[in-house]
Amino acid sequence: MGIQQFMYRYSHRWLALACLGSLVWLGVALPVRSQSPQMCINEKNDYLRYRITERTEWGRIALDKGYIQSAVEHLTQGLELSKATDSNIRAGILENFILENGVNIDEGIREVDTLIKLGDTAAARTVLTSANTLVQGIPDDYRFEKSGLLTKTAAGYAALGEQTTALELLSQARQLAANVQGAGLQTTALTMVGRQYAAVGAGAIAIEVANQALQQAETINPQDSDRQAQTLAAIAVIYAEAGDIGQALQLAKSIEQPYAQENAMGSIALSAARLGQMDQAADLVQQLTLDEPTIEASKNIGVYLAKRDDQAQAQLYFDQAITAIANHGYPGPLFTETMLDAGLSETTMKALAVAPGGQFKVDGLMDLATYYANVENNKAVASDALQQAMTATAEVEQDYMQRDLWEKIYKRAIELENYDLALAAVDMLVAKGLSFNEIEDYTTIAVAAAKSGQIESALKATEQIDPSYIANTNRAWGEIAVAYAVAGDFDTAFATVEKTKSFPGPDYVRALVRIGLQQQQGGLLEAADVTVEQAHQVAQAIDNEPDQLIALNAIALEHARMGLTEAANNFLEPVLVTLKAQSTDDLWMLQPLVEAWAEIGEYGFAVQMLDAVPEEYPESPRWKTWLVDRLIEDQEDYATALEVIESREDSAIKALEMVRVAELYFRDGKTDQTLKILNRVANASEVGVDQWLRMAELYSYLGQTESIVPLLDRAFEVAKTVPGEESQVIYLREDLAVDDEQDRGSLYEKIAVAYGRNGSYDRGLAVAEQLQDTLNRNQTMDRLNCYRDF
Repeated sequence: MGIQQFMYRYSHRWLALACLGSLVWLGVALPVRSQSPQMCINEKNDYLRYRITERTEWGRIALDKGYIQSAVEHLTQGLELSKATDSNIRAGILENFILENGVNIDEGIREVDTLIKLGDTAAARTVLTSANTLVQGIPDDYRFEKSGLLTKTAAGYAALGEQTTALELLSQARQLAANVQGAGLQTTALTMVGRQYAAVGAGAIAIEVANQALQQAETINPQDSDRQAQTLAAIAVIYAEAGDIGQALQLAKSIEQPYAQENAMGSIALSAARLGQMDQAADLVQQLTLDEPTIEASKNIGVYLAKRDDQAQAQLYFDQAITAIANHGYPGPLFTETMLDAGLSETTMKALAVAPGGQFKVDGLMDLATYYANVENNKAVASDALQQAMTATAEVEQDYMQRDLWEKIYKRAIELENYDLALAAVDMLVAKGLSFNEIEDYTTIAVAAAKSGQIESALKATEQIDPSYIANTNRAWGEIAVAYAVAGDFDTAFATVEKTKSFPGPDYVRALVRIGLQQQQGGLLEAADVTVEQAHQVAQAIDNEPDQLIALNAIALEHARMGLTEAANNFLEPVLVTLKAQSTDDLWMLQPLVEAWAEIGEYGFAVQMLDAVPEEYPESPRWKTWLVDRLIEDQEDYATALEVIESREDSAIKALEMVRVAELYFRDGKTDQTLKILNRVANASEVGVDQWLRMAELYSYLGQTESIVPLLDRAFEVAKTVPGEESQVIYLREDLAVDDEQDRGSLYEKIAVAYGRNGSYDRGLAVAEQLQDTLNRNQTMDRLNCYRDF
């Protein structure tokens, strides 16, 4: 598993744990001088909670992206901020927060293990130590929650090899678990602790905890037989993992619920195998009579043996699992995930081959196809698996389920360049009347097949497109013509491109110029010049001006795509001249032109086009914002986004976007770039109040506190110039109005409070006193007073 995949799947768990700690730190309420101390508690806690949440969220994102050092920095700072939160708010939010951010022990351990394998033990230890510090601050009144978090933290320390710390934490967890109210919850807490004692090798203590849990389990309401059975099964597993197979079996066989009993026996069999008692493990698996426990036990033991490179023994267990699957059905995605994580693709395929039909089988085959393509880099075998998935859909009964599966197969088949299979999937959707947009689907297949050189498949798909959809057929035939040219068959290419000439338009020009460029690539320079010139002449002769611009733009774009920048600029020049001469009412065609350049990553040309538009055209700024969004959100190319932003004249929008990029650089740990951008914004002529305030926060995060007050001074100067009434409302409809947060009074309040938060009470007071409305002034003064001694 690669680092990006790992980060995506597991990184949020320990950050959630740390965030939990940040919300429950046992701090002391800050001194206030307000008429309403509770209001000040709420004021400061709301602000701190916002900052804690922001830093921990940045930490989660940074860890997702593999920026471990940055993630740890954000997390640590979030933890430091959490020390100032007031205990009065914690009780009310703790339980909900735990429910929303539960940390799975196995995934938590796997995260720390993976960080260690990646060589980042220091990062793992930093996060774990911070989390532990905060978990210790959870009130002991929350025995069940704190016991569970201590147990998970202990697992992390055990993975780091710090057994002493792990045992100390487990001892705390055990004491808390033993005092949890309610037999069911107490048993659950003790079971978690007991399993972790067994995992760290403290078998004797694990057995003691199992005995405690068993005493409580016996007091569970007998009418809740399912819960009691599951609890006894979990305790039996502790005995087995602690090495007492005899006691585990005795307890398991006393369970009256068949599935719980056999699941417990399967887990005991796995423990026996891990203890080297292979005969015992085999005997226990043979005793299982139900398919599901048999599949699970056989799979787990087989995977364990396969990882120990005992392939012969592993195969015996896999054979038992496969036999049960043939009778019961495919067990589902967790089975696939476990097998493929162990690299057992061949065995997974055998299991899927014998499984009865159904959605689990289809999903398993599709997941296997993805594994073959992405992990084993074998598209041919992946296509075979996907073809089997397509066949298996015939046994899925519900139409809506078939539709979803066929759509998934269609998309994955295109990714695997198996266009005949993609075509078959769309054909099935059409035949059943389930297609949402068959014309577009067939066009997508035709274009993709042609681009990959599979002309026959492209022709088949094109034949399915309704000829009345001229734009779609033109796209398809144009791409097929280019495919012939790429293959060196220029005669057929020219014959095919004529099929797009029902009315010579952009598609014809685009295809023709691409054929010419292929001639150039093949050394046919004179022929290439003739073809490109023909395309140019056709484009110039198009009567409809928007189509003419799109066609001329396409010629420039195709040259840029081939790296012929000088020629691209030459062909683009008449397009820019035309745009400059357009009235603003005729500039609606700007969208497809800009999108075309962005689509191939040539943002510099896109900016040229936008800069050619008259300044009074209202859509130009919006399209630069669209480019910035695309670069940031789709490409994560902050440097190019910054170039687009800096091509603007100074404006509030420019400042807002630059601060946005600065924030993203800071989130990713690139503080030098952050400071450079912030310093440039500080020297800009037009910056809004909110941007000055946000910059102050970023400077605070960067530790440059001396820069904050001058920024707030600048914010106040700008706020003074805001026109209109001090307090205004925005009417959402005739009978519904909300406060305008950008009116002068609202901005004054934000600035005054920001001064207070940053230790400049007197400056904040001066701002608050500027408010004319008594209610607004008193409200701001109350908030400001909360920070007098902050």
